[in-house]
Amino acid sequence: VLSSVSASEAIGGVSVTVSAISLDHAIGRTGASQLAVKIDAEGAEVAMLESASPATLAAIEDLALEYHDSLVPNARARCEAVLTRAGFMCYAMPFNGHQGILVARRPGAWSRLMPARWAEA
Repeated sequence: VLSSVSASEAIGGVSVTVSAISLDHAIGRTGASQLAVKIDAEGAEVAMLESASPATLAAIEDLALEYHDSLVPNARARCEAVLTRAGFMCYAMPFNGHQGILVARRPGAWSRLMPARWAEA
């Protein structure tokens, strides 16, 4: 029911080893310079963004991710800090006190992931 790189056995799960690649590697494989990115990584969103290079973040035009403060303390704030430093405008849609969606876009850019009403703000 729940998969996470950070929760594992701490919440009664079973640990399984799987292959993974960095966000830098994944973005680099596309060869693109203007990307829309969706991250649903069940707690790994913070590590993915905090380890991303400036070049990787610069290749992203807009981004949507699900954050999990219950799995990684201050996940939303940490993701938002990385994205803000990289020049994004961020908008949060909390589901509850510890989980929600964070959407980020470049100022003045049209977004494929953000509702039109937000783009006007």
